[in-house]
Formats: sequence, structure tokens, C-alpha cells
Amino acid sequence: MLAPAQAAKDFDPARLSELESALATVLGPIARHVVARAAQRASSFDELCQQVAGQIADPGERKSFLRAINRTPPSTTHTPAAATAAPAWDPSLLATLKQALAVYVGPIAGVMVTRAARTARTRVELYEKLASEISSEQNRKKFLQSLP
Repeated sequence: MLAPAQAAKDFDPARLSELESALATVLGPIARHVVARAAQRASSFDELCQQVAGQIADPGERKSFLRAINRTPPSTTHTPAAATAAPAWDPSLLATLKQALAVYVGPIAGVMVTRAARTARTRVELYEKLASEISSEQNRKKFLQSLP
């Protein structure tokens, strides 16, 4: 795995380490991977912070995280109530999705499925969120074709 500093050479390694440490208090050891992945996509440190904060499901924890890294949440019309409006997913479906996604992303699949299930409102949206975690277009298609 790439360390955050290796994933995005344009970002100051000290700032990435600080961001990773703050995120680890909320997400645990997966923080290193979340920061590394977001750093590959972000074009600025502020964008990186917002992308990483978006991985924190609890609005209170997200706000605390942003305060800890001296950032403010973006002003949007999105409400926490909308995020909790996701349907109650069938546990067997989620288990199937975790197993299918693990083929492409490894053991982190469980976290990804849980996170996506919190916000997806439809099965198609859930599938699309999970497929977006797979870097290869060919593997994304295989993943989607394998789903119930």
C-alpha cells in the first residue's frame, strides 16, 4: 500500500500525517488508506480535507474532525436527516456485497459496504457507490454483473 505522502507528492507529508492522525481517532487504522486514496483524487488540500471528512458518517464526528484540522464544513443544502433516510438493507444482501467487493478491494470491503449502505437510497445507487470503489473499469463491470 502507498503511504499518503507517496500517493500525492504535491501535498506536504507533515500535513498529510496530521490529517491521517485526526481521522484515525474517528475511523481507526483505515484512516491511512482513506487519506491515501483521497489524496490521489484531490487537487487541493482543502478538497482533500472535505473528501476525507465525507467518509465520516456521523455528522457530529465529522464536524469535530473538521474543527480538529481547522477546516469548516462546506455549506450545502444536504441535511443529516437525508443521510439517515436510507432503507433498512437485508443483511444477506449486504453480506453478499461485502463478499463480492472483497474480490476487488480486499478486506476493506466490509467498511465500504457499510458506509455505502448508510447513504444509498436504492439498490442501484448502492451498487454504483460500491462499484466506484474499484479502480479498474473492467473489474467494475465484472463486479456489477456478478450482483443479484
